[in-house]
Amino acid sequence: MSCVILLVIPTLGTPHHLCSHSLCILLDICPVYATDMTHLMDFSSPHTALEAYIDIPFNVWLVIILILTYGCALRNRGLLLFAVLGSSATILVFDNTSTVGEMTKIICELPLGLGSVLAFLVADRSLRTRFLSAFTTYVNFAVYGNIGMMVGTPADGTLRGMCSKVTCAALFIWIVQQGRYAGWKTIAPHNDLFVFAAVSKSWIFAHAIYRFVLLTLPCFGSGRRHRLLELYSLTLTFALSSSSNLPFEYCFGMADTLVVPVVAGWSAIATTFNLIPLDVMNNDLLSNHIGADADAYLSAVLLAVAIFACFKIASAPCRRSRGVSHGPPETHFSVVGLQGDVAPATGMFTPLIGIVKFP
Repeated sequence: MSCVILLVIPTLGTPHHLCSHSLCILLDICPVYATDMTHLMDFSSPHTALEAYIDIPFNVWLVIILILTYGCALRNRGLLLFAVLGSSATILVFDNTSTVGEMTKIICELPLGLGSVLAFLVADRSLRTRFLSAFTTYVNFAVYGNIGMMVGTPADGTLRGMCSKVTCAALFIWIVQQGRYAGWKTIAPHNDLFVFAAVSKSWIFAHAIYRFVLLTLPCFGSGRRHRLLELYSLTLTFALSSSSNLPFEYCFGMADTLVVPVVAGWSAIATTFNLIPLDVMNNDLLSNHIGADADAYLSAVLLAVAIFACFKIASAPCRRSRGVSHGPPETHFSVVGLQGDVAPATGMFTPLIGIVKFP
């Protein structure tokens, strides 16, 4: 997340070849860095080369934490909620390195974002039924507000920064359109998981490409700690989908809401207690030394995503007029309801996650 205050709550099909194509675009970005960075350092070993792009110690521990988080999310959400609240309190009391804006974003992500979702899941069934409408409104406000505010991410004088604003606006309109078609009933009741259902699978991968490029902006620092954010988010989505037998897009909201706060919280704690040394020397290595060619290439990728989003926006009413409904796919899928009955899902939505500046 940049200097914008973001409230993170889980958020987001199309033909599978579009999703595969999107992943290819995402992976094809990486060689740009290698070409653009050769003049900056002479890598003596593969480990050293990898360290230039990824904070290895931080990510090794992050993977362990995410595995434990995944297990708790499925089997002991009460324990996970306790860990979230405990981590939030620890950061509030001991973190004297974060700015007021960074601290606000962490609080929005941990207790107000992930914490609120877990609290809803562990609540009594009668309470969940009673407050489902209010919680849905809370989630919608957080999701759409989060995406819309990302338009304000500082461009820092880069072409890709300006293009990211266009892409973000297109993604925002697209996701709002799908939410409207779902009647704003974005949450599908489920006994075990947070199921956000109002955006297509194609939106998920388009957003992944957008966010991957967005995190290369100078305002996010070197990016070594969150370089693998999209990989973690999509992998956890697949894991939740496999374990719950729910469609991939129905699990992205839960997965993204788990990953982003965990990354933000672990980064804050690791920095506060000096558990992982900060790379002061390399802090701006990638963010400030992406050359003009790479900047132009990444800008083209963002514009391609924006064009794709605009195409989906423009073609949606046409498909609907031909008899294809964009409302809740009640005849396509259902999940276990709050009362043990079968409750229809309300759409195909997945969460947008907030972005936080990590050291």
